[in-house]
Amino acid sequence: MFPKYYEESSTNPQRNPDPGPGFVAGSPVSSTTCWIIAVILGILFLALLGITGYFATKGCPCPCCPEQWVTYRGRCYSFSKEKKDWHSSQESCRAQGAHLLVINNTSEMDFFQVLHTTFHWIGLQKDTDGNWTWEDGSKLSHKKVISNSPVQKCGVVRGDIRASSCEVSAPWICEKSAQ
Repeated sequence: MFPKYYEESSTNPQRNPDPGPGFVAGSPVSSTTCWIIAVILGILFLALLGITGYFATKGCPCPCCPEQWVTYRGRCYSFSKEKKDWHSSQESCRAQGAHLLVINNTSEMDFFQVLHTTFHWIGLQKDTDGNWTWEDGSKLSHKKVISNSPVQKCGVVRGDIRASSCEVSAPWICEKSAQ
C-alpha cells in the first residue's frame, strides 16, 4: 500500500538505499519548505482579506443614487409625495441638484407610463410658439401631448404625456445623473 523506505528484518531494520526520486527522508529542507509555503499562503490570505475589506467599505462600485431615489439606466429619479405647482416643483428639483423629468426615448417613456397612475409634473412646457419644449431645451418629438385647453401649458405624465395648467398642485418627478 505505502512504499517501504526501510527493509524489514526481524533483528536489524536497515534504510532502503533508494527511497525514490526527490525524496530525502528526515531532511530539514522538507519542513522548511512546508513553513515557507504556509507563510506564503498566510500572506496571500491576509492580502485577500484586506482587499475584500477595502472594497466592502468603499461602497457601491456602480453609479449610485441618494436614498429614497429610484435608479434606472444610470439615472436617479425622485417621486414627490407632496404637491406643488409646476414652477415650485421645478425649484424643488433644482434645490436637490436635479431637474424635472425629461423623457429622452421610448423605453424611458414606457418605464414611466407603467410606473405611475397619478399625474406627476415633468420638465415639459409649451413655449411661446406653441411647441412643447423640455427643460433641457430639446423639443418633444416622439409623442403627442393630450390637451383640453389652450391654458394648459405644463406637462404631466400619467400613462401618456398630458397638458395641465401650470398653477395646479401635483406631485412631481425629479431626475439627475447617478453619482
